[in-house]
Amino acid sequence: MNIPDGENIFCENIWKDSFVGVKRLCEYKLRSCPDEIDDVISEVYLAFISIVHNNKIPENPKAWLYGVANNIIKRKYSQIN
Repeated sequence: MNIPDGENIFCENIWKDSFVGVKRLCEYKLRSCPDEIDDVISEVYLAFISIVHNNKIPENPKAWLYGVANNIIKRKYSQIN
């Protein structure tokens, strides 16, 4: 996916601001399967890049990222069980 410079800078700033929180959330909720943490974080980031690229930027990107992380974590647990 080729993202224009302005979108790339926007994504980087939001991600830098949210990364630690998303990572902590994943580490906490995925304590029983720590091998999944990096995968979930990557999926969250790719989902964010995708919506920004499609000009569907959420009003509150940080809350959106946490929501997506929670949904992906739930899906991971469903797949594992």
